[in-house]
Amino acid sequence: MTYIGQQPSTTFDSGIQDRFTGLTTNTVTLTHYISAETDILVVWNNIVQDSSTYSVGGTGNKTLTLGGTLVSADIVTVYYTNKVMQSVNPTANSVGITELNLSDGSNGQAITTNGSGTLAFSSVGADADNYFATSGLSSKDLGTGLHIKTADSGASVAGDMDELVLENSSNTGLSILSATNGLGRIAFGDSGDNAIGGIDYNHSDNSLKLSTNGSERMRLTTGGNLGIANNAPNAALEVSPTTSEVVIRATGNSQSNELIRWNNTNTTSSNYTISFFKRNNTTTGSIAHTNNSTSFNTSSDYRLKENEVTLSNGITRLKTLKPYRFNFKTDADKTVDGFFAHEVSSVVPEAITGDKDAVDSEGNVEPQAIDQSKLVPLLTKALQEAITKIESLEARVKTLEDA
Repeated sequence: MTYIGQQPSTTFDSGIQDRFTGLTTNTVTLTHYISAETDILVVWNNIVQDSSTYSVGGTGNKTLTLGGTLVSADIVTVYYTNKVMQSVNPTANSVGITELNLSDGSNGQAITTNGSGTLAFSSVGADADNYFATSGLSSKDLGTGLHIKTADSGASVAGDMDELVLENSSNTGLSILSATNGLGRIAFGDSGDNAIGGIDYNHSDNSLKLSTNGSERMRLTTGGNLGIANNAPNAALEVSPTTSEVVIRATGNSQSNELIRWNNTNTTSSNYTISFFKRNNTTTGSIAHTNNSTSFNTSSDYRLKENEVTLSNGITRLKTLKPYRFNFKTDADKTVDGFFAHEVSSVVPEAITGDKDAVDSEGNVEPQAIDQSKLVPLLTKALQEAITKIESLEARVKTLEDA
């Protein structure tokens, strides 16, 4: 190898020389640094001088003093022998920093090349400092971003999403590898809050969760259950692919807080497709179906009721109801039968939901609603009373006819 600074075992003619003419003194200044008199060959008027007849000194031994008096007609030629550059195999640990001249460099500079073989000290560029500093990328400003690619389509990245770009000519992916009992996380934060949102994969139970404002809002379990607004399977909303169920809970803590359970088992017998609960897990109603029909059910078990009395004045109350023919403003071409909710509320209040003339904060109508099935008991009682009167009249007519 070519090595700088090692003392050679033999000397070689370097081909470099200084030529001096018109001298009036026996002292000349060499153009190159040397180590000692033996590093040069001095020829005075074509006569090789013995190294003992001259001396070198001064800075870098560049001052040559000849033994004798020169006149202007003399010619002195100095040949430099190659004791600086040679091919050697230096021994281990034989190279020291003191063998390099660092006086031209400053703290933090590096040796660079101009591409033509010239080495020099220079300051490290900003790009090298930002991307390849020993402190790593964590404390560095990436500027316009980092583009990791095995192919480049030349497409521009839309919006403010160019801080990190992964690109490939086919499928492209990002892998986050964590411990078997650890978390793989993508966190979202802003200048005021750290990691207020995130996507976490928990390798302990193989679940995936989404968080907002520092709290978990959704979790997908290893079995495929999807819980919303809390961790599944005790979520406010739970979707189970194994039982084809959707459950909506009041607080998401337990089965006793279920409000609605939807199940689709597709059995041939009666099946409660949608069930409604109150907070003690008692069923209050359901929508049930068989292969051929659908039922809308309200809880009516005698064990849930008390203080019952027989309904009376069915006909009298029924006569106060005012059925109409009308159309809704949003469906002007369709005429239907029905009631005005506020006129029914004084007769069958349980059939009406909402208040008369209610509006929201923006003045929009908050409509009253009617469950017309709640009129059935009154209609039944009125019909029974009418039947009783009819039967009484029929009996009186028959008595008259038989007289």
